[in-house]
Amino acid sequence: MAPALASEYFPPLDKCLNGDDWLMPFTAYDKPTPQSRVQFDSRTSAINTTTSEASRKLIGQLQEDALWLSRSVQVDEVSALRVAVLEWQSRLEAQLFAGFSEEESASIQDVTAAQGLGSSMSLSTISVVPAFFSTSNVDLGSERKRRTYLLERRHFLKITEVLVRAGLSDTIWTSEGNASATWLEGIGKTILNTRCSGFDSFSGSEAFLLEAVNALRQCVLGLMNGVTGIVEDDEDDTDSIVIDVDWRKAHLLDMIHAMQIFFSIIDATNDIPPSSILLAWLRLVGEHSFFNGVFFVSSAHTSLIRDANADSATAR
Repeated sequence: MAPALASEYFPPLDKCLNGDDWLMPFTAYDKPTPQSRVQFDSRTSAINTTTSEASRKLIGQLQEDALWLSRSVQVDEVSALRVAVLEWQSRLEAQLFAGFSEEESASIQDVTAAQGLGSSMSLSTISVVPAFFSTSNVDLGSERKRRTYLLERRHFLKITEVLVRAGLSDTIWTSEGNASATWLEGIGKTILNTRCSGFDSFSGSEAFLLEAVNALRQCVLGLMNGVTGIVEDDEDDTDSIVIDVDWRKAHLLDMIHAMQIFFSIIDATNDIPPSSILLAWLRLVGEHSFFNGVFFVSSAHTSLIRDANADSATAR
């Protein structure tokens, strides 16, 4: 059964939607299960949320978004709901950074011209829209939810890497830790002592290292497969490629974090890795020709570039 998220990471919906609580970034993700769907239905049920018409409409939209994300990336429904709420809470901030629309820019230009301020407030200074927040090419809601999910997952792996490396900073793997250790090192050592039962050899860390190899395998598959299954039917080729690039970049960074965790523990252990770990690693790199077969540019990118070149040649 998928564990319920702690209230610090996911307070009740009412508190999230009325501004009493703001979600903290990053958490771990599980696969969807019947139990996670029960937890999702309980969190969004009328008995556990506000009964106002506006709030119920918003919750209904968040439910729909969460279920779509859960199906798309195979994440449990409660975590998907949390991502949907996090994206909704950050919309006002995104809109503040998004600059002016074309209509707003034109109106401002008219006013400044009438007041003789045109030279001090040029269009170039009031209509800049950062690429991340731009909605000219992709739908704001679906694109931001995808990116929020990818950022959340990457933050979790990055924090795990930082804590593991901090816990290994002086290679002291005892529960007491080092008297001069920082709080970060202390948390790292606590995590390592919880996940690994022994530290002078690989006997205690073997299961953890095999999990790291499996996590790396999933990152490689995600990088190679691209966004199959999460691109909407009504999204054009350009939008699909933007999404695909984000997806592959996220999985490439996940690969880096997973390998750094793996090799940090390998380097900190004064022993030869057992055959199970060596074979798992060699099988992984062998499956992908030591990563020579991992391509960042997908066939969709190549096809679009070929079509563009053909059109250009025809025009000439």
